[in-house]
Amino acid sequence: MYRGFKITKETILKILEENISYKGKYEYEANKIKTVIKDKLDEYLLPNNKIDVAELRNDWFPTDQYDIFISHSHSDIKEIEALAGYLISVKGLKVFVDSFIWEYFEDLQKKLDDKYNLNSLGYYDYRGSNWCCNNVSIILNSALQEVIDKSEAIFFYNTSNSITHNYKDQNRTGSPWIFSEIETTRIIRKKLPIRLKPIMESQIGFEKRNDVKAEAEFSYWIKSTHLANLDKVTFDKWIGEDINNGFKMLTGLDDESLEIKRGNELDKLYSLTKDEKKG
Repeated sequence: MYRGFKITKETILKILEENISYKGKYEYEANKIKTVIKDKLDEYLLPNNKIDVAELRNDWFPTDQYDIFISHSHSDIKEIEALAGYLISVKGLKVFVDSFIWEYFEDLQKKLDDKYNLNSLGYYDYRGSNWCCNNVSIILNSALQEVIDKSEAIFFYNTSNSITHNYKDQNRTGSPWIFSEIETTRIIRKKLPIRLKPIMESQIGFEKRNDVKAEAEFSYWIKSTHLANLDKVTFDKWIGEDINNGFKMLTGLDDESLEIKRGNELDKLYSLTKDEKKG
């Protein structure tokens, strides 16, 4: 990860107001990283009958290298689809939306419970189910952390769904996944993209389910001062040329040209936000 930004609905309003639908492109890219899930967990068993976590994670929670990682609340997915579709089809960027792999969590948990924890009465063993849940959570979280580390930039979609309240002067979220993602962006080592090293090094002063009981709800702190505020004015400057050109989709670019465009687009964003105070 190199840079992180907080964005709001107001930031991306022009994209949301556009009549052009980017959903098709978003779904196409999403499906590229969604693998065919294996029905039999036996395929992950080692000779000692233990589950091979490496193989299981590769299939269920695939990771790769992306230009932008988008952290968001699932309640905002429709707006994120528009943003991701735009970044992919107009900016030519590789975009990872965290809910790409969130949705696999319950599916994998159910398969493990059915295989290991379902008793003859049709009930799940609590301890066994809890053990599987803990393991699946760790596997998923490690996958998310790896993608964040590999991604060059992070967009955190800051809405009332992701930041639910403020307590003792701290923003709070009810999502353990958002909490983990933003904490990861705060503590991981920042990596300068190779293409920017000659430029940066020449700059002077460079700074290196159906229960009657209520569900348990948690309140995680969110420290996001390390993420720069990407406001509507700055974001509109970044997409200004695209607006003037009518948000034309990318066509006819070879892999090398597309890679150059991706780097140029990110550099434009960094240039526009280099003087932004993080807060």
